[in-house]
Amino acid sequence: MHSSDNHLHHGDGSFSFQYLRINPQGEITHREQGSAVYRRLDLGQGLSLDLVWVPGGTFTMGSPALEPPLGEDAKYYRDLFNAERPQHRVTVADFWLGKYLVTQAQYGAVMGQNPSQFKGDNRPAEQVS
Repeated sequence: MHSSDNHLHHGDGSFSFQYLRINPQGEITHREQGSAVYRRLDLGQGLSLDLVWVPGGTFTMGSPALEPPLGEDAKYYRDLFNAERPQHRVTVADFWLGKYLVTQAQYGAVMGQNPSQFKGDNRPAEQVS
């Protein structure tokens, strides 16, 4: 969304949350306060859509080289690990992400149709990509 799209939203703001780091035993080892910016888009018909700003960044994607798995599931795990190799750097640009699941009413307001199998305005949109 660009600054020229300002007419599409109202209720811009921010909210706070905590990052937690948890060890393998399930214990919290680190807490950090964070905040995020959000926008509420007016979709018309009394509907809105909340979006959260996600800053871009770079990270390593994929599995590290491991010893080959052994045993009866070796082929399954070997194929699984190989599908995630080699590790590589990925850069993602900034983007807006829906704060909640998109409801069928919201999807219909934007797309003009509702292909969901389990109908209900407040149910999540499904059968979509």
